[in-house]
Amino acid sequence: MTASYMARPDEGRFQLNEEGICDPLWKIGMLKWSDVKEVFAKSDRRRDFVCIVVRDRIALGSRLGFLRRIFNAATRATGYGDLTIDATRAGIRAEDVVEFASVRITASR
Repeated sequence: MTASYMARPDEGRFQLNEEGICDPLWKIGMLKWSDVKEVFAKSDRRRDFVCIVVRDRIALGSRLGFLRRIFNAATRATGYGDLTIDATRAGIRAEDVVEFASVRITASR
């Protein structure tokens, strides 16, 4: 199964497939399932988010720009994981992404 969702025309496509997950807003390319520890859904003010916890935060930090590292640290501190996808903005169901990802994360171990 491969899914590709339009986030916003000027941002490219959110991608979810057997290899991994990618949100063009991250600017780090595809995050492989073997690098993901956990994926969960979270809602706040009628917006749904897909929250991703990575296995190696230091390796992730080396792929992120300075401002993105600060932003990610702040969102992680509030319980949103290392990376987040605004599922509402992307037009996807957070629960569907979590279900799809959970199977791939387990298989990649």
